[in-house]
Amino acid sequence: MPLSLEKRLAKRATTLAVARSLLAREGYDGTTMLQIAREAKVAPATLYNVFGSKQNLLREAVEELFLALVNLARQRAGAGGVDRIASLEQYILDEYERNPGYARNLLIAASRSESGRSLFATLNRVHVETIELGIGEMRAQGHLADWVQPRKLARAIEDMLRAASSRWAYGGGTVGELRSEAMLGIYLVLLGAATEAARDDLENRIRMLDTQDMVAAGG
Repeated sequence: MPLSLEKRLAKRATTLAVARSLLAREGYDGTTMLQIAREAKVAPATLYNVFGSKQNLLREAVEELFLALVNLARQRAGAGGVDRIASLEQYILDEYERNPGYARNLLIAASRSESGRSLFATLNRVHVETIELGIGEMRAQGHLADWVQPRKLARAIEDMLRAASSRWAYGGGTVGELRSEAMLGIYLVLLGAATEAARDDLENRIRMLDTQDMVAAGG
C-alpha cells in the first residue's frame, strides 16, 4: 500500500536528517547512499528514485537546514538593517555550535571538490540575498552611505565570512572564536559603509565584542 503524503514527508525528513548526521561523522566522501539507506531504513533503490544521486540528496539535506536558518532571520520580529545581518550569522553560528563536525566537514568538502562546492550553490546565493536585504534596510533607515552598492557590499561580507569559516574548518579553534571573528568582520565592513547615524551603534557593537573576548580570555 502506498504511503500517505504525511508519511512520505516524514520519511523524507528522516532521510535528510540521516544524511546530515553522516556528513558530520563521515564527511562528504565517506558518506554513501548505502549508509544513508541503511540508517534511514529505506531501500537504496528508493533513494535513487527520489533523489537521483548522492550529490542531489546531500545538497537537499544541506539546503533544508540552511534555508530554515535563513527564514528565522528573515522572519525575526523587529530585526532590520544591521540586526538582520547579525541575526542571520548568529543563527548559522549557533548551528555550528550545535554540530561542529557537520559544519567542518561541509566547509572542507566545499573547498576540495566541484561536487562539494555544488552543495553551496544555493546557500551562497540565498546568503548574499539575505545580507543584501539587511543592507537595503540600512539604506531605508538612513544608515548607509549614498555611494555604497548593496550587492557588492553583501558579496564582500559573504567573501569575508567564507574565508573566516574556512580558516576555522581547517585550523581548529572554537566556534566561539569563529563567532568573534565573523561578527567583528561584519561590523567593521559595515562601519566603513555607514552614515554617521549608524556609526555609534556599530562602534558600540565592536566594543561589546572586545569586552566579551577579554572576559572569555580571563575566564
